[in-house]
Parts: sequence; C-alpha cells; structure tokens
Amino acid sequence: MSLLDLLPGREWLFWQRVVELEGGGTQLMVNEHGKDVFYNDFPSDAMMQEYMEALEPQSMEVFTTPLDFVASDTTVPKYYVLCDKDAGILPSVQLLVAEQTGSEVVHVDGGHSAYASIPDKVADVLVEIATRV
Repeated sequence: MSLLDLLPGREWLFWQRVVELEGGGTQLMVNEHGKDVFYNDFPSDAMMQEYMEALEPQSMEVFTTPLDFVASDTTVPKYYVLCDKDAGILPSVQLLVAEQTGSEVVHVDGGHSAYASIPDKVADVLVEIATRV
C-alpha cells in the first residue's frame, strides 16, 4: 500500500495542493491550511509564517509509491514519538500506526512540528529513547 491508499477515497487532503511542473509531472505543496495543521502549537504567528515560507514541494512518489516492506518486519526496537496536539495526524491514528508497526509509544505534548515548537522536550524524549536502546 502507498500513503495515498490510506487516504479516504484516495483524495488529497485539504491542506495539500498539487503543483503542475513546467516540463510535465506534478509535485505536492502545502497550502495555507497547513498553518493550522502543522504549526497549531507554535508560540507566534511570525514563527508559523516563517516555517510556512520555508516549505518546499514534495514528490508525488512519496505518497503514491507502495512500500515493499513493513516496519513490523524489522527486529530492531522501534519507538513512536506520539505528538498529543498533532492536528495533521490525529493522536488516535498515530497510536494505530505505532501499534501496527510494533513500536513503543512515547508521548510529547506538542503538535505535528513539535521539534520546532517544543525542541527541548523533544530532545529529552529522544535522549530517553536512546538510553533505553
């Protein structure tokens, strides 16, 4: 399965915009709705805008290419950092992914981009995980 196969009706999400390339082909870009999806816990609108402006188009293949392996097939310890305030991938969906991949769940009280909104807390979680392994 591909990521697109997981989307309801195989439809792009409300925060995605398809960009037609001059030489043919397409890419995906985050539209203005992405602010509320990816940066909902940022401390300021200025920071949110700075991150929005830094976004680059993403290859369509990331969403349309089926995987040829699954994480549950790997034998190394797996951890899933579940972002409790994520508006892009709801915590209930994140939990399902973590369970399906056999990952141990570690929670952070941040949104989709917690690495930027609460970097010290994310760093602490990563250090905690590293010391377990």
